[in-house]
Amino acid sequence: MANLTRRQWLKVGLAAGGLASFALSYREVAKRALDGLLSGTSGKVTRDRIFANALIPEANANTGWQQNPRQVISMTQCFGCWTQCGVRVRVDSEKGQVLRIAGNPYHPLSHEHHLDSSIPFSTAMAQLAGESGLDARSTACARGATQLEGLYSPLRLLEPMKRAGKRGEGKWQRISFEQLVKEVVEGGDLFGEGTLMVCARFTIRSPPLTPGIRDSAQKPTSYWSPTPATTGAIPFYAVLR
Repeated sequence: MANLTRRQWLKVGLAAGGLASFALSYREVAKRALDGLLSGTSGKVTRDRIFANALIPEANANTGWQQNPRQVISMTQCFGCWTQCGVRVRVDSEKGQVLRIAGNPYHPLSHEHHLDSSIPFSTAMAQLAGESGLDARSTACARGATQLEGLYSPLRLLEPMKRAGKRGEGKWQRISFEQLVKEVVEGGDLFGEGTLMVCARFTIRSPPLTPGIRDSAQKPTSYWSPTPATTGAIPFYAVLR
């Protein structure tokens, strides 16, 4: 050690300081890992020693399909975007709480080889549980899976919000749904920045994609198309003549 040069001492000092910083940063993690090795738990009691607090499976598929009696599976559509993929929702039958959102094997947008609707539910679900690999899986995208946040997040929006200051200031005010529809359809000087031209001022010029759209466009009222899946038109427009 006495023969070390000044440069070498500097390297040793930096290495020792880095190790000390690393140890201090991860001391809580190391403590929990050590507690887990010695006592089988890091201090927080879990429901299961091996699976911890993972969700209880929706069914047992070892011998056919045996539905978990404490859960209900509902087939529905995801409203996370305009695509509206089919999803299956696992619900706690006692609490009425949604536990997980996954793919609907009967829907072509969540299963590459979607199943025919004539196939019994138990058969379809048993196929998902088999060892068929990626071919048999039925999934929901990240946006679909996080629809749970829209249901239970304390930060979710429960009322329409309108900008109350200049753009970018982050100031908002709550408004009623009636005011929201009125301002979206009729427009006007909504923010004190001049008149806004809204979709209600336009009329359909292209041929209708589904029967009835032309007739609807001639009526002196507003018409809101919620989805291209139901009208065949471009989503989110209003017609007012």
